[in-house]
Amino acid sequence: MIKYIYNSDGDYVAYIYNNRYCFSDTNEYIGFMQGIYLYDYKGKYLGYLTSDDRIIKNKNENKIDIIPIIKPIKPIKPLNPLKRCKMSSLGSGYIDIFLHKHTNINYEKFDNKYKKFLNSKLYSSDGKFLGNINTNKYDPNSLANAYGNYGSQYSSISIFNKYGIYGSEYSNFSPFNKYSNNALIIKNKNDEIIGYISDNKFSGKSVINATDFFNWFKDKIN
Repeated sequence: MIKYIYNSDGDYVAYIYNNRYCFSDTNEYIGFMQGIYLYDYKGKYLGYLTSDDRIIKNKNENKIDIIPIIKPIKPIKPLNPLKRCKMSSLGSGYIDIFLHKHTNINYEKFDNKYKKFLNSKLYSSDGKFLGNINTNKYDPNSLANAYGNYGSQYSSISIFNKYGIYGSEYSNFSPFNKYSNNALIIKNKNDEIIGYISDNKFSGKSVINATDFFNWFKDKIN
């Protein structure tokens, strides 16, 4: 039995298999259900299932972590359903945990690949500073600071603003545009280029997948 999960934008983001196991739209194991409550693969509480097939969470609610279950065998990936219309806004204090299609997949598998880029700096293709890649939520220039210019989803210069020049999948300067050749640049403390970030694997450079990297990064700061 399959139950599709959507976010508030109407995007298909995950599915629940046999009323128990939750997998992402790319068939990665996210976690498990306890009734209407969703816990990640570590037993950390994520949110609860609503009647309109979203997983939401009260930001002021703190549920105790539970013992995780044994990871299930991955089922055959189901066919993607049609996109839904945009859903109604949530009440004050509630968040849609899948709103930006960041799912709580086991991103620890990327640690060896991406940890070396922590404590470096991010720049646009034309040299504009776009933030510090660190996990310090109090650093005003950190991507981890949800209230700073570079970490806020509402800032015009943040890569996390999906409508902004550096965060939109349609912007020529965004790493999430699969057709753009303008990869973001990672520099170390000596101002040396140590990597490029883009979802365009044909950009002509050896690039880090932007979606995987920034989802991994968000997992580190949550």
